[in-house]
Amino acid sequence: MKRRSPTRLWLLTCLLSASIAATPSDTAIRDQATEGPGTLTTITAAVCTLVYSPLKLVYAASGLVVGSMAWVWSFGSRRVTRPIFNAALRGDYVLLPEHLTGKRKLRFVGRRR
Repeated sequence: MKRRSPTRLWLLTCLLSASIAATPSDTAIRDQATEGPGTLTTITAAVCTLVYSPLKLVYAASGLVVGSMAWVWSFGSRRVTRPIFNAALRGDYVLLPEHLTGKRKLRFVGRRR
């Protein structure tokens, strides 16, 4: 009979114990079912992110270009460039299920500071 190496046994034991520890309890499953977003909402948010994120990235890149030009033309004035950078670079880049359910407000344009 072929003997298994101690390293393989140790690895198998670690994987088995990790899989048992990662198994959610019944109460965790119940809590997620009552409070968490549904699977369909999560999938919809992921698909919508595929469209939303590139648009937000183009907007942010445009804000970087415009803000950089404003910085040069204003001789480095932060008073001029800060609102441009805040509006373009801040905000949400990923749609979450909470955005679709209305629990969280989606911010395409960043807040002023």
